[in-house]
Amino acid sequence: MQDEREKVVELIKTGKYYDEALKWYNSRYIMPKTQLATVAIFGAIAIFLFFVSLITTIGIFPLQHEETFSIDRELKINEGMIVKDIGEKKENASYAYLKYMLAEYVKSREEYYPNRSERDYKFVIEISSDPVFIDYMTLADKNTNPNHPVWLYGTQAIREIFPSKTDISELMPDLKNYVADKEYIANISFVSSLLFIDNLQTQEKFEATVKFKFEPIAIDQKTAEIKQLPKLTITDYKTKKL
Repeated sequence: MQDEREKVVELIKTGKYYDEALKWYNSRYIMPKTQLATVAIFGAIAIFLFFVSLITTIGIFPLQHEETFSIDRELKINEGMIVKDIGEKKENASYAYLKYMLAEYVKSREEYYPNRSERDYKFVIEISSDPVFIDYMTLADKNTNPNHPVWLYGTQAIREIFPSKTDISELMPDLKNYVADKEYIANISFVSSLLFIDNLQTQEKFEATVKFKFEPIAIDQKTAEIKQLPKLTITDYKTKKL
């Protein structure tokens, strides 16, 4: 005991006692906290890098592959052939197809191109339900419809249709709320442009309200094989001038 006291007195005289006490305090209380903080920081960095690597890997090797499919469309007079992506970035392929087909349906029903009448007729009847088809045939009969474009414009003008917006409020772009065999409603805004042979041009705005039923594309996730192309059936069609 006397020896230990003498050692302490000697350490105090030389100033080493306080250095040793500080070292002991640091090793007992400060260093463990510092080491813990260091481990936590490196752990957080490691977790962040892991998730970045995982996201990058999934981006390069996705779990689900996007399958593309083409839609045939007859060309207008003097129109060149192009390949166009109809969907917006990260938009569901079936939803992009649906918007495109609805806009094309409106164009086919409303435009007046004498040289495209057969194409428009085939397009409309192909995806129209029976009641809509009957209504369309009644309007398309120039012998019974006094407002048929043939009588209104003849060879003096053409009517171009420019869809500007397709709103399907009940259906999300990712189709997560899609319900099979449900009748949906789309509102399609479009501009009607009359171009006469003397270069006189007039424009009017319209809105088409289209009711339809829809089946999205079906893909086998194991083989990436397309089992069913999207299907569209128009169940009601009305337009109004804006």
